[in-house]
Amino acid sequence: MLLTDIVYLAKETLVVYLVSKKNRGLSIREIYKLSLSNLGNSLIYITMSRMNFPYSSSIFTLLFFLGGISFLWSIPDRKSFAQIDRPIEGVPVDAFELLDDNLTIELWARSPMIYSPVAMDFDADGRLWLTEGIDYQRGRRVDEGRSIIVLEDTDWDGQADSSKVFVTEKEIRHAPLGIAVFDNRIVLSSTPSIIVYTDVNRNQVFEPEIDKREVFLTGFRDASHDHTLHAVVGAPSGQWHFSYGNRGADIKTKDGRHFISGCYYGYVDGIGKKSSDGEVYVGGMSMRVNPDGTGLAPTGENMRNPHDLFISSFGDHYQSDNDDPAHARISWVMEYANMGYADLTDGRRSWEEVAKTWEEPSGWSKSRRFSKSHWRENYPGAFPPGTIYGAGSPTGNLLIEDHTLGLAGTYLVSCMVRKEVMSVTPKWKSAQIEMGQPQPFISLKDDRKGEFFLPTDLALAPDGSL
Repeated sequence: MLLTDIVYLAKETLVVYLVSKKNRGLSIREIYKLSLSNLGNSLIYITMSRMNFPYSSSIFTLLFFLGGISFLWSIPDRKSFAQIDRPIEGVPVDAFELLDDNLTIELWARSPMIYSPVAMDFDADGRLWLTEGIDYQRGRRVDEGRSIIVLEDTDWDGQADSSKVFVTEKEIRHAPLGIAVFDNRIVLSSTPSIIVYTDVNRNQVFEPEIDKREVFLTGFRDASHDHTLHAVVGAPSGQWHFSYGNRGADIKTKDGRHFISGCYYGYVDGIGKKSSDGEVYVGGMSMRVNPDGTGLAPTGENMRNPHDLFISSFGDHYQSDNDDPAHARISWVMEYANMGYADLTDGRRSWEEVAKTWEEPSGWSKSRRFSKSHWRENYPGAFPPGTIYGAGSPTGNLLIEDHTLGLAGTYLVSCMVRKEVMSVTPKWKSAQIEMGQPQPFISLKDDRKGEFFLPTDLALAPDGSL
C-alpha cells in the first residue's frame, strides 16, 4: 500500500485521514492540497464498515471527523481536474510487441488530455470521441459528473493536440461502456439508458439551448454493475445493434414494443415473463433497432457479459463473452441464437444446476474449473459457443475489413486479464463461422509482463490506422 495522505469518502459523511510519518506536522488543509497532486495514483476509498488497519500506529495517525470538507477544498470541475499537476504514469510504447513486424505502435494521446479511457469511436473527420472512467472505483473526483471527451489531431502530425469536453453530466454512470458517432448524433451507452446527443451546430460542445438530448431507450438494469448495457454499433442495414449483460432489462419503445429478460444472476423479477412478441428471453442479449427508436428486436440471448460486438459488412455478428475461469469466448452469433449460459428455458437456474453427465464426454464434475457443459455446447437448443480461450476479461472488439494495415479479415479482441489484444481469423466451415484460435496481436514483452496494461477498446480511424 502506498502511504496515503488523505482518504475522501464523500461530503457529509465520515472522512478518514491516514497521515504518513513524513507528513506529520502539516495542517489538514496542507495534507489535502498535497493529496491532489497524487489523485490519480494513491487516493484510496474505504467504507467504515470494512475498515481494517493492519498498520502500526507509529506509522499512521488516524483522524476521524464527521461532516463534509467543502470548507477545505471543493471537488474540481473537469477542466480544473486536468490542470492539477500530478505525476502521469503509463505503459511505455517500447514495452509492447506486435505480431506483425510490418506495423509500429506510436503514442497518440495521453493524460491530461484524457483520463482512464473506456470506450471510443471515430467520426468521419478523424476526431476520437471517448468516455472516461475517471471515477471508477475511486469515488467522485469531478464535481459536475462524468464526461465525453473529443480528441483531435488538428495539424495531422500523428499526435492528438486538442482535447474538448463535449458534455459532463451527473446522470452518466461511472465508466460508461459504449459510445458511437453517427454523423452529428453521439450515442452514449450509460445504464439505465441509451442517450442520443445531437450536435446541431457541429462544434463538438453540447449546448443545451442549441443541441438536443434524447433518452433513446431505457430500462437496462443495475447501473453499478458491468454486466449491463454496452456499445451501440452500426450495421449495413442502417440499423443500430447493441448488447447488454445478464443483469437483465425491461425495455419499452415508442412504437409499443416491450422486451424483458431476466435470469438467476440478475433481474430475477423478469424470469419467465413474456415479451410483447410472446417469447421468454434469458439473461444477456443482443438487439437491433432503427435509428428512430422503432423496430427493436432481439438477435441473440442467454449470454453472460458480451462486452462488445461487431457487425461485418455482410451483416455477420461477432462478439466476445466472459465468465469465470476458464470460459472466456469469442463467438459468431447466428440470428436468434441461445448462447447457452443459464437454464435454456427461462434462466431460473445456473449452468451448474442443470448440467447433465452426458454433456461431458469424459464425465462431468461440479468441481472442475473447465467444463464443456459451461456454455451447454453439447445440449440441444444451445448454439455452438465459439472459441473458448480460457481465463480472460474481453472488452473492445473490432473486425478489420480493409487492406490498409494488411489485416483484412482479422478480428481483434482486447482482454484485460491477459493484458493483450488478441487476433482471430473467422472462416466459414459447413453451416457456421468458426473463429479460430487466438494469437497475441499486441502484447507485453517477456521482460515487461508486470506493466499495468488494461486494454479497454479498439477503433479504426478514417485513414485506416488502428
